[in-house]
Amino acid sequence: MNRCVFRLFMLTASTAVFAGCGIDPVSPNPPEQLIIQALLQPGHPIDNIRLTRTMPPESYYAGIPQSTVSGATVVLYHESRIDTLSELTVGIYGDDTLIARSSITYRVEVTFEDFILRAETTVPEKLEYTAVTTVSGSRYIPSADTLVFPREYADPDQFPPQGN
Repeated sequence: MNRCVFRLFMLTASTAVFAGCGIDPVSPNPPEQLIIQALLQPGHPIDNIRLTRTMPPESYYAGIPQSTVSGATVVLYHESRIDTLSELTVGIYGDDTLIARSSITYRVEVTFEDFILRAETTVPEKLEYTAVTTVSGSRYIPSADTLVFPREYADPDQFPPQGN
């Protein structure tokens, strides 16, 4: 009986020792990566290409400003032009004189330290609202290209009648 209890004790103790040793409960940080964020809208300047880097999980709440990347070389290729973009503010690159145009493909290349990033997009046609039709068939025709829902028209059944 004592021998059986002793074996059980040794088995439990050795299992606890091996299970508790040499295992790091904190996984290592993933390798740092750079991120390109941009929004190209037809008719607007190309002045909002943002370059950031990934952050270790423990610094998440330390704030976004530490993740911006300053001092990168950002080159924009479009049509047959090549433009080197300047850093407008910390981590924001662009050129106020460049205006995005519909149906044009833009390629950006970012070089920073050991990183080289490339991205490509084609600017879609400008979206224009001409009318909004609800499921019940009610229509609201906004002025210009602004979609406005005044308080009195919050219920689709109270939209003004379609005007021609």
